[in-house]
Amino acid sequence: MNKDFNKKIKIVFLLFTFYFLLSTLSVFAQFTPQFLVSWNSQSYTPNWYNGKIGATYGSSVNISFELIVGGKVADISKTGIRWYKNDKLVKNENNGLGIKNYSFINNTYGEDDIEIRISIPDYKGNTLDKIIKIPVKSPEVILDTKRFDRKLSKGVNPITLWPFFFNVIDNRELSFNLSSDKGAVSNLSNNSSIFNLELNQNALLDTGVRLQAIVKNIKNAMESASRMIQYNIE
Repeated sequence: MNKDFNKKIKIVFLLFTFYFLLSTLSVFAQFTPQFLVSWNSQSYTPNWYNGKIGATYGSSVNISFELIVGGKVADISKTGIRWYKNDKLVKNENNGLGIKNYSFINNTYGEDDIEIRISIPDYKGNTLDKIIKIPVKSPEVILDTKRFDRKLSKGVNPITLWPFFFNVIDNRELSFNLSSDKGAVSNLSNNSSIFNLELNQNALLDTGVRLQAIVKNIKNAMESASRMIQYNIE
């Protein structure tokens, strides 16, 4: 009887200890400062693109944050905040207190990330840090044939060129070109991103057809993207 009683006491004690620890951790997490960070890049993508837009060379990048404590936005207007870009200090309390925004023009090529560190050296006696990595993208172009099997049909095939990650406001600042080793390619209008590829019924199509798309920034010819794809004919 005593053994069963002692066993029940131990279970109740363990449950109470577990509940106490869980409650303590919950309260601690609730009042632990959290960074709420948002960023955006001004590089171009089609309006249907829902992914995060990475930076491209020459594009502007904007970052802002709020410090959340206890579910509320903390007042850090009189707090020193330091901003680092790739481990280089770019802003600190000498530039003013409570700086929650940072903007810059990206001068990085390729597929590297930009690392941004936000540091608050003294928030109620503690040091707070947050690191954000912003992807850098090279310009890209996608050929859209409305099919997913890499096949084209004899006759007229509509093809759309979709540009991504160019340092422009809209696609009117881009030039589009589509060429083919077989068939006739025509543009629906002047510098349109939509083309028609007509594959003649009598053409030798047994080896398929190769398409090459090229998109360029009209104001900066160094910024371009190309893609070559081999399609089968059904």
